[in-house]
Formats: sequence, structure tokens, C-alpha cells
Amino acid sequence: MDGPVGPSEPGRRRRRPAISCVLCRRRKLRCDRQKPCSNCARSRNGTCIYEDGLSPVHGKGNATASGSVAAAEQLVTPPDSDACYNSPSTIRADRVANLTELISPGRSSHESATARSENESTLPYHATVAEIESLRRRIRQLEKDLPTSTRGPAQSHSAHPPNPAAPNLAPPNPAPPNPAPPNPASTGKYTELDSRFIGNPTYIVRDTPLSDIGHLVPSSIIHKQRMCGQSYWMTCMFSHIQEILDPTRPRPEMSKVFHGLQRCKSLARVIKAHRRPPWPTPLTLDLPSKDLADELVNCYLRTSESVYRVLHVPSFRRDYEELWMPGSSPDKSVVVQVKLVLALGAAVYDEQFSLRASAIRWVYESNTWLADPAYKSRLNIRHLQNMILLLLAQETVCVKADMVWISAGSLLRMAMFMGLHRDPARLLKVSTRAAEMRRRLWNTILEISVQLSMRAGQTPLLSLDDFDTAPPDNFNDEQLSSDEPVPKPDSEFTQVSIARAMRKTLPLRLAIVKYLNGLGSSATYEETLRYDTELRAATRTLHHSMEIWKSNVGNSLSHYAEKLVIFIMNRYFLALHIPFFNAATHENNRTAYAYSRKVVVEATLKTWCLIFPQSSILSEHDKTTPNDLAQLALNGARFFYTTAFQAVFYIAIELKTQLKEEVSLGPVPLRKDLLSVLQEAKEWSIVSVRNGETNIRGCLLTAMATAYVDGLMRGLNTEELALVLIKAAEETEEQCLPILESMVAEFQAYDMPDSLDPSPESGCSQVLEDWKFSMVDTLFDFGSAQPIDWTTQFEPGYQPDFDSY
Repeated sequence: MDGPVGPSEPGRRRRRPAISCVLCRRRKLRCDRQKPCSNCARSRNGTCIYEDGLSPVHGKGNATASGSVAAAEQLVTPPDSDACYNSPSTIRADRVANLTELISPGRSSHESATARSENESTLPYHATVAEIESLRRRIRQLEKDLPTSTRGPAQSHSAHPPNPAAPNLAPPNPAPPNPAPPNPASTGKYTELDSRFIGNPTYIVRDTPLSDIGHLVPSSIIHKQRMCGQSYWMTCMFSHIQEILDPTRPRPEMSKVFHGLQRCKSLARVIKAHRRPPWPTPLTLDLPSKDLADELVNCYLRTSESVYRVLHVPSFRRDYEELWMPGSSPDKSVVVQVKLVLALGAAVYDEQFSLRASAIRWVYESNTWLADPAYKSRLNIRHLQNMILLLLAQETVCVKADMVWISAGSLLRMAMFMGLHRDPARLLKVSTRAAEMRRRLWNTILEISVQLSMRAGQTPLLSLDDFDTAPPDNFNDEQLSSDEPVPKPDSEFTQVSIARAMRKTLPLRLAIVKYLNGLGSSATYEETLRYDTELRAATRTLHHSMEIWKSNVGNSLSHYAEKLVIFIMNRYFLALHIPFFNAATHENNRTAYAYSRKVVVEATLKTWCLIFPQSSILSEHDKTTPNDLAQLALNGARFFYTTAFQAVFYIAIELKTQLKEEVSLGPVPLRKDLLSVLQEAKEWSIVSVRNGETNIRGCLLTAMATAYVDGLMRGLNTEELALVLIKAAEETEEQCLPILESMVAEFQAYDMPDSLDPSPESGCSQVLEDWKFSMVDTLFDFGSAQPIDWTTQFEPGYQPDFDSY
């Protein structure tokens, strides 16, 4: 039959071309045929498409690949408003239908018409579910293909945020409810660093930059599954370490250095495994001889107890003497307290730290006993004292020293649970001795929390509004045994004078730690200078007080306490100004931040003189024999050791900056005191390894930094500088390797393989496996470094290396 073709027949063609835009025709609206038309303009729709400009929607022609991709970019971009249509979902469905036909031009008009006819009653979008799913799959493929076709070679990680004007190629389907965590290396906030010498992937984070130099200063770093803020000693050093190591990256000779480093690391694991007793370590009554124990107690009282008041010394001595009485059955809490005191005293007993293994065992025994979950029966002052001593011992003896900040949170909450954050005058009436002990312990807990937060690069999670406990009164311990003691004036030195003086600076130091490590803080140089002014005023007050105490007849101010106060205050100056010191090393900022550069150099020199009192930069009158503070740093106490290494490294950075910024025909004059510090630090770090430090990275980086400065002074090119750095690293490893091997040989004399428990719990199976040196190049291959995955599940038996820094 020859008749007109019905509108439902697939062979029907339009007699005249469509002149309205695609969306107006689909919505049955009058189109003014502008680009964009008035309807699309009112709806803020940028996808006004006419059939004559692209492949026809109902035709059989094929658009080019570039035309399809361009249309896909436009159609998928959601509008800001959909004022001229009923709902956003309908508009989105129209775009889906159009985009399906644009990116699938091979579909015949018959198939399209049939699909629309079958679904008109159920889908107002004029598209089938299959078409939408096909569209989604196609868009995902476009997302993968577009970056490679529109961008050039891969760029390095940038600190700039993504461009908001870039086309949004996200698929229309919603995101999954629990998306995977972002890859740190895939965003502009992270910069991966060379992990060959660090041993772990490390990222600089700039999500909360300083307001004026944020592109130069990291706000935190991600290292060893930890995130540390600006006050962490290595946060601002990593980029300088990478700059020093850069000349060695393409050199094949570095494989020998990596092999030696891995061999030293494997030896260190064996040494630490032999020192580490099995866990749990039951508490025993075994104590050293009485004479040795007396000496260790005296070492503790003249060092740690002179600053961090924990014990009532007369009561402690009474309990201590009862331990040695025949037939005595002491309380286990007393035994724990004595062993922790002995461990702290052992760190300064001799230069070689010969009692290191015993001190580690005492700490493990105490930790095992304190880990008993029967807390209700232990809510007392002695238990709180033991928890404080355990934290101090872990920091000093290097037992999980990097994790002490976590335990400090438990200590703080335990004290608050016992009410120490409220002043005893506001509680039930107690004796003067009980009230003063509560104030002393709370004061020590505050000091430990702030200091560990500074070292760990974390916030103290504490504010001045959380407590109202007053500082301890100026009493000697013997006075607290009387009924109505009278506190001494501030000008008279007592056993609590140092603690009281440091308490006056606590609000300022707490504010500085929060300023440096707080979440979302936006620091400015003006604010840093304000804190610097207040810190200098507080330091002058401390200095004035100590001068008064030393002038009094019969004063008992210990040399250790005096030096420790200076050391702590210098650490805050370094933390405040190091971010701006880094900015001052760039040419555009040398003048603006010259003051910070000067402060950092002065503070590093003072720190080094405290750590190394025989330094040649001191006058003959000021030179002294090794003191307790210098001994703690040499024996690896983490607060002192890491600060010393930080000071030395920034002296090397200062020398490097001076050499690079001076342009002259003759030799560049450098400060001899800074050069001498680098040479002394090389020898000092080797002595530290002889005293039992098992991590040689400090020695290695100190030697390479010294060689780097020396190479710049000699005017070496990059090739020659790389050879000098490699030679310095090899020589350092040749010095350290025999020292570590001799330590292992001593353990082998005691039948080391039998003494090591190869069970997964002890971690020694990994140690014995590392002894084979089977993974020399893999651990330090920069090319294979992977970003940190926060969801990684460790295998059974995994034991992190807490003793390394």
C-alpha cells in the first residue's frame, strides 16, 4: 500500500531540517536560535547544541572523535542552576540521552527510535537503562584517555591547588559511600622525598602553610606511618637532606653505599634484639649490688629529679633502704619505682653506658607490671609516680622513645581522673605534704606533656582552662615532714626552685607548641617575632633567677639543671625560627628573614656547646669536662641526641647558603667556628656509635653534609661533588661497621643464636632473616618507593623499629 508513512515507522524522515537547538526541541520550547539560545542562557546551560554544528542526533553520520570528546566535556558539566526546567534530574537525563548518541554514532536511527518508543511510558528521560550504563562506561573510558591526549609529559608534584575552571569529567553516578583514602603523592599538597637514606617513604605536607611563605615551608611530614608538625626536628630538614643527596642519585657507585648501610642496619637489628628481653618480662627482685645501686640513685637525684620533681626524696630513701633488709617482703610498686630510678641513673653512670642492657630490662619489667589492667587498685600517688618515671626512662634509655607522646596522653588522663588538675585547696582538706606532692606531680606532668609534644611535633591536647592547680610552693623535701612548714622566698634556692621557674614559662611554651603544630593554624612572621620577644623576656628572667641562686652561700643549684634550662629554651627558639630560616635561604627572602637566620645560627651554636663542652669554639675558661647533659646526648637520649643532630645539620645548611650566595673572584670567607663544629660533630657521632647507638644514619648524613660543604668550598662541579659525597659515606661506613660487628661478636660469645627466640612475638625471626643481607638494594631504591597507605594491614609478627629516629 502506497500511503504516507506513519510517525511511528522507523523509515520516516523530516522534510525540513531542524532549526531549534537540541534541548529546546526535546523540551518543546520556542528557540530564538541564538548561541546560546535564550532558554539555555536563562538556565545557565552552556551546552546549547544545534544539529548542523555536530553530527545529527537522529541521523546516520558519524562525528569525529575530537567532536565527540568536546561534546562529552560540555554535556557532562553540570549547570549552576536549572531555572527553566522542572528538575535537575530531568536536565541531566536529557544530557545523558544526547551524549549517548554523540559518543555512540554507530547506532542506527531505527534502533534509537525503537528504544525511545519502548520506554516513553516509563522513562521521561528518553533513554534506556542500558543506554545510560553504556554511557557511564564510555565516560569512564574518556576520563582515562583525555589526560594522555590533552596533557604533556607528567609533571612533578605541585604545591598549587587544582584549577577550578578545568572541565569536570566525573561520571553522573554518585560516588561510593566509603571511598578509598587518597594517594598522598597524587595531590598537590604532598611532595615525596628521596627515601634511600631515610629508609621509609616520606612526604612533605603543605595543607596548612604559613600565610606568607607557605610554598617554602612544610606544615608537617608523613614519615613511618606518623604525621609530625613543624616542631618535629626533621620536618624542615628533609628538603635540605634531599638537596645534599641529589648529586649522588644517578651514580652507580651508590650501590656500595646502600649495601654497607643495609649491612649496618641488619647488624643493628641483631644488637637491639639481643638487648631487648622477651615480652612480657615478669617483674623480679633482682637488683645490682648495694654499692652500685647507691651510685645509680645518686646519679638520678642529681639529674632528672633536680628538674622533674617526682619523688619525696626522704620517703623514697626510706623505702629504698628497706629493700636491702634481710627477710623483707617489699611492695612490688616500690620495686618498680627503684628499678626505674636505677635505669635513669644508669644513663649517666659512665661514659660508655655500660649498663644499657640492664637499664632496658628494668624498663621492660616495669612496663610489664604497669600494663596490668587492674587499674582500680592502682589509683594512687605511687602508681602515678611510676608512670611518670616510666615515660622518662623510655625517653632516656630509648625504649619506644618515639611513641612516648602517646603514653603521655594516658598519663595526663590518669592524673585528671585522680583530680590532680584541681588545686588541693579546692578539694577536701589534706596535709601540706599531700597537697604539695599533688601539685608537684601535676606540674611535672604538664612539663612532660609540653616537652614531648614539642619533640613529637604534636599538639599537647591541653589548655590553661583545663586545670586550676597552683604551682608547687617553695619547699625543700625535708620541710614537708613537719606539721606547718613555711615556704621559703623565691630568692632562696630549694629542691623545687627549677620546677617553679619553668612553670612560669609554661603558658608561653604551651602557646608556641600549639602555634607550630595546631591544626589549620596560619602563622605569620609578625606573630613569630611576637613569640620571640616574649620568649627572650622569659629567658632573661630565668637567667636572672639562676644568677641570684648561684650567688647565695651554700646554693645547691646543680650544673645539670642549669644547662638543661638553657637547652630547653634554645629548643623553642629553634622551633620558632627554623621555618623562616628555610625561607631565608632563598634569594628573594634573605633580607626579610635575616633575623630568623641569625637566631637559628646562634641557637645551634649554644646547643652544640652544651652537648660538646670541649668544643674549640669555647674559650679555655669556658671549656669543661663532659657533664651529665652531654653524656645523655652522647648515649642516645632522644630529646638531646636529635636536637644535637638538628643543630649540627643547620650549621651545615648555613655554610652551604653562605657559599652559594657569595659571588666573588677570591675564596669565600667562612666562619671558622661553624666549620669546626662540623668536624667535631663527625667525631662525636662516631663516639656515639661506640657508646651503643645502633643507628648510623646520623653519622652518615653528618659526614656527607660536611663533605658537601667542603666540596662547595673547593669549587667542585656536580660530578666531582658526587664522588666526594660517596667517598665520605663509604669512609663513615668503614668506621661504623667494625664497631657494630664487635658488638655482635660479644653477643655471639654468649651463644647468640640460642639466646634469640625466633618466635614471631619477639621479632627475632625477622632479625635472623635480615642477617642474610638479602634485601640490600630494595629497601633503599628510590624508584620503588610507594606512598604510605593508611589502610595497610601488617602481617603477623610485624614489629616496627621504634628505636630508630
